[in-house]
Amino acid sequence: MSESFHAWVEEARSKFIVDLVDMIRVKLMEQRSQRKIISASWRGQLVPHVEEYIRDITKKDHFIIRQSSSSRAEVEGIHERHDVDIEMKVCSCGFWQLSGLPCIYSAAFIGTTQHILWHTYVDDHYYLYRLSINVLINFHIYVMIVSKILPYFL
Repeated sequence: MSESFHAWVEEARSKFIVDLVDMIRVKLMEQRSQRKIISASWRGQLVPHVEEYIRDITKKDHFIIRQSSSSRAEVEGIHERHDVDIEMKVCSCGFWQLSGLPCIYSAAFIGTTQHILWHTYVDDHYYLYRLSINVLINFHIYVMIVSKILPYFL
């Protein structure tokens, strides 16, 4: 990953840090714009690989669910038992906290709820592009302001 990042910003390496940061910002805006165009054809609110993942994990039905409250349950599989809290988006297996996606244990419990809105159980970074990178209107004014604040670092 670091090698591809270095190749991505290779032309900006010799520039001042402010120019480097601005060049990265511009490249990110271009990349997000291209991806937004691609994602316009996708259906649903989540990226396709997450929708496919959710379809796959919901097919597993060999769990015993012992619900302790409306948002918490003990979910037992063939070899393991885990504590799931769908309100806090936490499972004792740790997968949900690490990946931002429901694990098979949490999916089994979520599947028992009346209104399954899978996108509410997925971390925000798996949503289609909703947010934007702010534009920097006049970069030269920004450089002048920063150079007055931090004259020794530019």
